[in-house]
Amino acid sequence: MRKAIVCLAVLGLTIQATSTAQAGGWSDFWDRFYIDTHRNNCWPEPFVRADRQAARAPFAMMTHNGWRQQNTLSDDLFHHETHQLTHAGVIRIRWIITQSPQSRRVVYVLQGPSKESTDKRIDAVQQTIARVLPTGDLPPVVLTSKVPLSGSGDYFDQIDRRVRQTIPMPRLPSSGGTDAGG
Repeated sequence: MRKAIVCLAVLGLTIQATSTAQAGGWSDFWDRFYIDTHRNNCWPEPFVRADRQAARAPFAMMTHNGWRQQNTLSDDLFHHETHQLTHAGVIRIRWIITQSPQSRRVVYVLQGPSKESTDKRIDAVQQTIARVLPTGDLPPVVLTSKVPLSGSGDYFDQIDRRVRQTIPMPRLPSSGGTDAGG
């Protein structure tokens, strides 16, 4: 009984407040109330996408930097006097423009020691691309100043040989005279 009286009193006060507050911001209050209620009910969803993008952004940048390093033509792939591509440079360009994913087919050219050498490098790369892909859209050639991490083939060959020397010879374990089968 007491609950019924309290409910009727609250209902009466609400009706009275509604009738007397029509001129004020009462309808604005209820509009905002419904907007806030709906927003609170779907709370995490509006922010999940932004959070996911913020979490993935560093990985996207790392992926981009890795592809840039992979597709950069460094000093070792150009002749030092003529600034023309070496055979290894031509093979690298062929791989970049035919085998790498379509969205990653960008050839990065490392700046040369002078403006003239850089221009010769870019010209040599564009001519090679035109020979390898005579038709269709040509991939972009981008100038970069970031030197990719690399080393000579002899250095990596020496490391590989030393690692192989440290691997023990394969052998079967000795039987030791015991029969595990019983």
